[in-house]
Amino acid sequence: RTCDMMTGKAKLARPGSAGETKRRQGGRTRLFGKGRRGFTILAGLLALAGVTAAVFYVVSQPRTLRLAVGPLGSEDARMAAGFVQGLNREKSQIRLRLILTEGSEESARKVDAGDAELAIVRPDIALPAKADTALITRRSFPFLITDKESGIGRIADLRGRRVGVVRNPQGNIALLRLVLAQYEVGPQDVEIVGLTPDEIVPAAKERRIDAFFTVNAVGARAGGDGAGRLRSAWGEDPVLIPIREADALAARIRTIETGEIVRGALGGDPPRPSENLPTIAVTSRLVAAQDLDEDVVGNLVSALLGLRVTLAAELPQIQALETPATDKDAPLPVHAGAAAFIDGEQKT
Repeated sequence: RTCDMMTGKAKLARPGSAGETKRRQGGRTRLFGKGRRGFTILAGLLALAGVTAAVFYVVSQPRTLRLAVGPLGSEDARMAAGFVQGLNREKSQIRLRLILTEGSEESARKVDAGDAELAIVRPDIALPAKADTALITRRSFPFLITDKESGIGRIADLRGRRVGVVRNPQGNIALLRLVLAQYEVGPQDVEIVGLTPDEIVPAAKERRIDAFFTVNAVGARAGGDGAGRLRSAWGEDPVLIPIREADALAARIRTIETGEIVRGALGGDPPRPSENLPTIAVTSRLVAAQDLDEDVVGNLVSALLGLRVTLAAELPQIQALETPATDKDAPLPVHAGAAAFIDGEQKT
């Protein structure tokens, strides 16, 4: 209705009048405004869903870590190759890319320089300053071996003799010198002969060496190859020389531990050795950069330990994987992520 200003009488507005037109236009404006807001909300939801999907895709992709190891063909390199194969086969969320090096020294430098997040090293040879232990990959028990004809029964008897040792890595020779020094056998008292693995048997048979210092022949669970080579060199009844002062060496040098070669480790009947032989132990370790995320390291340790079952037939030495001691007085520090997993404190 409208009101005539002159007469005061009310009258109906005709269709198509100005008032009706304005009301229609206002309704269309409100409808258009609501539609535009709805479209904006829908577009925002679709964009959020897209971003969420993209983030989920990125997060769900495997994390690839660089592992420095070497030299090519070594026990450590074979172990690392097994890690790569096993993690790929299990479709693990963590994968490895190998960076081959000349040995522990170069591998340690790669981690310290930021060129790798992980490395496998022998701590008595080299230990990175910016990485801590995640796993012990191998434990070896060095000892001296000779034959009865040599007349050598203890380390002090090596004075004036020739002692063979595998020259690569150079850390083997340094380790032998540490052992000799414990018994006050100086560098001038003994001739150290560097050999390749293939030269051990001929050197022994041709009497070019009087004894041999073996580092890798006997491991935690397997060492058939090395043991067979030693029997070929020194006969079926060799003389094994213990390192009885292993505790003193371990107390002085934190990268050396004590150990023993169990009765029968070299096989035979009667067993060789005939009783447990005290000696030192050296380890190879998977180390992780200290700034590497703790969850990533914990998950990697979990995944690698799981490979002990799945890769046992193809890579028997993987069964020697072990977790390091996480005590505060452990000689070598353990990565916080590995310690959290080992101690059951990893957060999910």
